[in-house]
Amino acid sequence: MRRKTLLLIPCSAEKVSDGNDICTQSHLLPIVIYENIINTRKHLLEIISRDKRYRTKKYEINRKIRNDGYDFGGIGGTGRYLPAIERYAGNLYTAIADFSRIVRTHSDNFQSPQIMILSALYGPLHPLDTIQNYNLQMSDSPAYRMWKDRFPPFLREYVLMMEIKRICLYMGGSTAYFRIASKATIPLLKEKLLDSIVHYEVIKGNSYHTPYNHGLLIVKQLTRMPNLKFTRDISEILIGSNLQPSI
Repeated sequence: MRRKTLLLIPCSAEKVSDGNDICTQSHLLPIVIYENIINTRKHLLEIISRDKRYRTKKYEINRKIRNDGYDFGGIGGTGRYLPAIERYAGNLYTAIADFSRIVRTHSDNFQSPQIMILSALYGPLHPLDTIQNYNLQMSDSPAYRMWKDRFPPFLREYVLMMEIKRICLYMGGSTAYFRIASKATIPLLKEKLLDSIVHYEVIKGNSYHTPYNHGLLIVKQLTRMPNLKFTRDISEILIGSNLQPSI
């Protein structure tokens, strides 16, 4: 895998709850280009802040989100922040103990593929972007409505600027994340801005096996680490093509 490849992975519901006061600007693109993403985040935060459903019970953590840091276009930062790769603690991110370190190492290596996390609240994230703790899934109506329209034009601009030619999708084919990723990537293939889109589908996957095996696959592709214990077969599907042999 080379730098012109983008690995697109979903966030996770499980998160590390702690944090610190260090909030940094995005590592993805210059802030001027990133402005539409910031504005979308702010708008989405306003929507869920006004809706009791997204501030009570399992969503109660959203009451503590502060909007004065770089993550929402501010310059202060009185929230509690962690890099995204350290904040997320779901099965994909904990498939092996060194997952965070491996991603950090390859994020700084210009010979490695680029990695983008798709978050229900934050939208596209570089693994080292600092974020707050929150609870929102892409299947939640406000998040899905917002990002299905706002993510595709951002990704197009990103692909053009970073000269991306191949996008790899690590998400279940029935998820809201995959629907949004498909809506964003397929037009780029039709425009011939991309050479290929690869979807890694976990056979007989579920909420555990799908992200867990995606995490192992990412590690395998970044490091060639041997003897990883996959629990399911994975099919490599070329979007717009036939099913490819299992990995």
